[in-house]
Amino acid sequence: KLAARKAIRDAIEVPEIKSLRAAIKQCMTHCPDYEALPRARQILAEEEKKAAARSRLEKAAQHREMQELRVAINEGEKAYLCSDDEILQRARRVLAEEERKCEIRARLAAVGDDV
Repeated sequence: KLAARKAIRDAIEVPEIKSLRAAIKQCMTHCPDYEALPRARQILAEEEKKAAARSRLEKAAQHREMQELRVAINEGEKAYLCSDDEILQRARRVLAEEERKCEIRARLAAVGDDV
């Protein structure tokens, strides 16, 4: 019981998906009524949401499609990724680059129409 409780406390303190899952499983086996268990489950859900958001951001940055980037950035913000999160920053940079390209294309097209 003590080891399971310590595992939950440690996993809450330094939240990583793998350690949270293991600690929750251990706690469910040895002390399912432990008061920290709901908090550990909540943190696990938050960390899984962040991981999914990071994955989507990474894919969106690779595809460089503006709508996909906007959706992924919004999802990352809703998942409470830190504003200095490396993947979130990269996606924002890629979106800004693609928006600039789109603006330049529109200007060139307008100039072409005037000629």
